[in-house]
Amino acid sequence: MSARAFQALFWSTLAAVLAAVWLIRSDTIPAATGGPLTGFAARIEDVAKIIVETPAYSLTLEKRGGEWGAADRGFYPARAGAVANLLTGVAAMRLMERKTKQRALYADIGVEDRGPGAGSASLAFEYAGGASAGGFILGMRSAASSFDRAGAVFARRISEAQSWLAQGAAGLPREFSEWFAEPPAIPATQVRRVTITQGGSVVFDARKSEAGLYIRADAPEPAANDTAVKRIAQALTGTGFDDVMPAAEMSGVTRAIRMELADGVIEAIIGSARGQTVVHFEGAAAGAAGEVIALSKGFAYRLHGHRMSGLTQSLADLTAATAP
Repeated sequence: MSARAFQALFWSTLAAVLAAVWLIRSDTIPAATGGPLTGFAARIEDVAKIIVETPAYSLTLEKRGGEWGAADRGFYPARAGAVANLLTGVAAMRLMERKTKQRALYADIGVEDRGPGAGSASLAFEYAGGASAGGFILGMRSAASSFDRAGAVFARRISEAQSWLAQGAAGLPREFSEWFAEPPAIPATQVRRVTITQGGSVVFDARKSEAGLYIRADAPEPAANDTAVKRIAQALTGTGFDDVMPAAEMSGVTRAIRMELADGVIEAIIGSARGQTVVHFEGAAAGAAGEVIALSKGFAYRLHGHRMSGLTQSLADLTAATAP
């Protein structure tokens, strides 16, 4: 490297470092000022509503009769542990240092207002009766405080210009499904027969042979593609989902897949809701399949892409001469 190139690199690096220091410069305060929400820790048991917005999902949770659920999704039950982790995490946070007030610099520490393309997350809370408990924007984690076991993040109270470095972590789930009890996995090996109905008529029926391969039960030709049929069964083996909503919102049912299991029957009914392809489960079965049916009662899921694609394969794929 030439001397001139080295000097250019040195000065550009120094400028970047100074800019970063200037951005997160602090007006030192003698001690922690409390949490991002005034009086929140003392009233944590009174919280009855949580409004969450992240780059990945939005969600409104409410407490009814002592139980938490997704109010904007038919009150699908939430995991009590996930809610408690968030509430206790927020209550334990402490604002430590003032940071930038300049809106143009918010995105550099992740505390910009929520909107298209924003990397921030927002949390707002209400107490029972509807009184606001306040809210704040949750920004990036601070690498500078990695020595602190409690960690630290940048934060900014909603409607305030001042941003802060806050000690602690809110415990906000990254994935939507982490808020909820997930339907248990059903081993694909339990699926003995797959029958597909479309428009009120059976269009495909395959049973598992003694050799463990799926063969047509309704017609000798075209033969069933074993790999493709197994993809249907394997759609039940995963856990987690990208969204959930009331099954009553489903319309345009396109397909029903009846799967006979070792201990019962589960039927996947596929349609659309809120502009998404979703599935609702019905049937009667024991074990994991029975749990899926019970949890799905009144609800429809948007499964992860690879699982939903297994349920929505074309008839051409299911009878293809080679694996699709």
